[in-house]
Amino acid sequence: MFGGGEVICGVCQFVHASLGSYRIMEYEDFPIISQMCHEVYSKVSDSPGFYTHLRTLSPKDGLLLATTYLMLGHGGDLLRMANNIIKLRQLQLLEKQIQIHQHTLHTQSQYHHNNGKHHRGDMVYKGPATTTDGMRIQVLTLSMDNFISLPKQTILQFLNFVFGTNLSDEMKEEIALGYEEMYYKKVNEGDEHITSLVVNGGISKSSNGTDAAPAATSEEKKKTDMTELEQSLRENVLFGRVMGNIKNMVDEALRGVHNWY
Repeated sequence: MFGGGEVICGVCQFVHASLGSYRIMEYEDFPIISQMCHEVYSKVSDSPGFYTHLRTLSPKDGLLLATTYLMLGHGGDLLRMANNIIKLRQLQLLEKQIQIHQHTLHTQSQYHHNNGKHHRGDMVYKGPATTTDGMRIQVLTLSMDNFISLPKQTILQFLNFVFGTNLSDEMKEEIALGYEEMYYKKVNEGDEHITSLVVNGGISKSSNGTDAAPAATSEEKKKTDMTELEQSLRENVLFGRVMGNIKNMVDEALRGVHNWY
């Protein structure tokens, strides 16, 4: 499943050095998640694949299976995301340490008078380290929620980070507006690959194409169902802890702080 135990073992070795060090996830969690996945998967013995399972299992079991896939399946997106945050932060800290060394210590290049305190070869303090503006390695963390609710503003934030003053404000505005228009066009067309919070036309459609319940009623039920599913995941002894740790890390990265380091 998901490529077999070898894949899960590979994921363990790849991310545990980072996630385990910051107590995001323990090594013992991996086999427990794998066993949990097998138990859920075996509930539908005649199903040939992952997506068929999702359509057949109960919503809560389907959520457990999907969460396992996002953690340990091909790509391991959730754990890889947390691992990337840690590795990028470590890289930034390494650069900062190098800058501190280069800008606070240097070899005296000329002789001082004999009555001075410093002699050739002494290491001398030159002042505070450079600010983050001078850092070559800079990281921008963006929230998917902002891409959904504020597409234009989020793209502008991205363009300002990448191009700075090398791209005119007019061009940035044009690009961001074009993205926003494309995004809402796909949302309104019901593109299944686009995540959104928009209800098309105020009326949802049933599977046979007829008008279903009013959007407000349908959305209220959907929100209730999602709340219950989220709560079931939070209450899961293992997933609740691991997902909570990852969420805290992502929230801190979005705020630009790193209390976990």
